[in-house]
Amino acid sequence: MIPIARPLIGEEEVEEVRRVMLSGYLTHGPEVEAFEEEFADFLGGRVKTAAVSSGTAALHLSFLALGLGRGKRFLTTPFTFMATVAPGVQIGADVLFADIDPESFNLSIESLKEVLEREEVDVVVPVDLYGQPTQLDEVERLARKYGFRIVEDSCQAHGALWKDRPAGTFGDLGVFSFYPTKNMTTGEGGMVVSRDEELLVRVQTLRNQGQTGRYTYETLGYNFRMTSIAAAIGRVQLKKLKTFNSLRRRRAEILRDLLEGVDGVEVPIEVKGAYHVYHQFTIRVKGGRRDALAEHLKRKGVGYGIYYPKLLYDYEPLRRFRPREDLPEARRATEEVLSLPVHPGVREKDIYTIADAVKDFFKQQRG
Repeated sequence: MIPIARPLIGEEEVEEVRRVMLSGYLTHGPEVEAFEEEFADFLGGRVKTAAVSSGTAALHLSFLALGLGRGKRFLTTPFTFMATVAPGVQIGADVLFADIDPESFNLSIESLKEVLEREEVDVVVPVDLYGQPTQLDEVERLARKYGFRIVEDSCQAHGALWKDRPAGTFGDLGVFSFYPTKNMTTGEGGMVVSRDEELLVRVQTLRNQGQTGRYTYETLGYNFRMTSIAAAIGRVQLKKLKTFNSLRRRRAEILRDLLEGVDGVEVPIEVKGAYHVYHQFTIRVKGGRRDALAEHLKRKGVGYGIYYPKLLYDYEPLRRFRPREDLPEARRATEEVLSLPVHPGVREKDIYTIADAVKDFFKQQRG
């Protein structure tokens, strides 16, 4: 089986974990601080950073730092992972949804404008889905016009760029996830980044039980700290990230060329202004044949993913936030998307196997 995702952990990571474990300093400390500094440098030194226990924790703390809560509203795409929305709703805020752009799968700027014209919004959360950034400069421009704050969800976009600026560095706060399927991993973990030092201090306080110093509690906080073990893995993975992303882009380029022109398949594009890092290579399968193709790939030993089979407001916990009218592009995406493996663990010859399996399906369909 060619898996849809696989973390690449080498001897370097194992040795660094061993070093940290033998040091006896296993929780937040110098190792985490070093990782934070190195990640900030990776983003061009534009931001300060705060390492946390997960991407979900990063979103949760970012919302709290901006004062989101009861009586407040945030807006995002319904075509994303539940963690984009759940923390905001859990702290009492209401969520609004805008439609997606059919080419990028990201938040549609036009749909966002339409919602902003009729609704008051406190925070907007653009999601850099599949490794491709949103039109982030346009989101910032709208923020200046309408007065909302921005939390950029870059949990799938480590190393991506929008107009040569790193994803995660737009708006007020950016967040990353280091879950094992991401472009780099710490096992579990996340990062909050911001150019606003005051916001970062709030995040740092909230992640550590609300303490500004030992037993000095400024607020009621959380234990959302990153462990030193996770940071040690992250420091090694970060050194490999550019290579990992280059391999993803190369595999995506080959697979795109092989599938270009296959009747019934629409291959993903890199929109103008974006540097796509292909957390996922997501095709559209036309004619209602997506699920049949998925079954065919399974029989052929090719892994796949459907990200995402439903919109967030289809799920019971969020149904009360369903918009008055269904969002057509987001809905169409749930019916057509299928992700194929392009991660660094996939060999180039495997890419040809994947493409042949897809072509074989449509050849059989034609009879």
